[in-house]
Amino acid sequence: MQYRTPKDDHEFLKKFYQTDYKVDVKMMTTLPSDKGLEILKRNNFEKLRDYYPLVSNFTTAEKNRIIDYGCSWGYNIYKLNQKGLDSQGYELSEPRVKYGKEKLGVDLVYKELDIRKSNDVFFQPCN
Repeated sequence: MQYRTPKDDHEFLKKFYQTDYKVDVKMMTTLPSDKGLEILKRNNFEKLRDYYPLVSNFTTAEKNRIIDYGCSWGYNIYKLNQKGLDSQGYELSEPRVKYGKEKLGVDLVYKELDIRKSNDVFFQPCN
C-alpha cells in the first residue's frame, strides 16, 4: 500500500483533474491527437505502463471483471479488452473519460457511484 499525507483538498483535486495536467509517472496523461492515437494503437501502446502481465493468468472463460481506478484516458482498459477481459476504468478527469469513451470506445466513468458492482480485480496504480 502507498499512503500520502496530507491529502489534497477536494476543491483542488476537482479543479486540477479537469484541466490539461501532465504528470511524469510513466503513464500518459496528455490526450494524443487522432494521428498520435493511431500510432499508439498500431504499436499496442507499447511505451505506456502495462498491467496486462498482472492479469495474464486470468482467462476470458472465467469472466473476470477488472476495474482500473485512476485509468487516465483508458489505454490500459483498451489493451485489457483487446485480450478479451471485461474491464472498466474510473478517472476523476471528465475530459479524459470523455476522450477514452469517444476515441477508444472503452467503459470509463468519472463518478465513483457509477463504478459497476461485483468486480474480481481492482487496480489502483502506484508509482
